[in-house]
Amino acid sequence: MNTSDHASPVPPRRSDLASRAQSRIVRGVWGVGALAVIGSVLLIIGAFTADPKAGESWQPAGLLGLIGLCLGGTLVIVGMLARFVVTKAERP
Repeated sequence: MNTSDHASPVPPRRSDLASRAQSRIVRGVWGVGALAVIGSVLLIIGAFTADPKAGESWQPAGLLGLIGLCLGGTLVIVGMLARFVVTKAERP
C-alpha cells in the first residue's frame, strides 16, 4: 500500500464547483425574495394600522407593500424552481 496515494487530495471536478456556485445563487435568490416578502408584509400591516383621522394615508405603505410582495413572491418562486432544477441535475 502506497501512502502517497492516500495522502494526496482529490482535485475537485468542474461540475462540483458549478453545483456549489449554483446552490449559492439559488440560496441567495431565495433569501432576497424571503426578505422582500417579510418587509412587504410589515408594510401592509403598517398600512392597515394607519389612522385616517390623524391625516395618515394607507396608500404609500400599502402600495409599496403590494409591489414588494409581488417582487418577493416572484423571487421566492424562481428560487424554488431553480433549486428543483439544480437538485434534479445533480442526481445521476
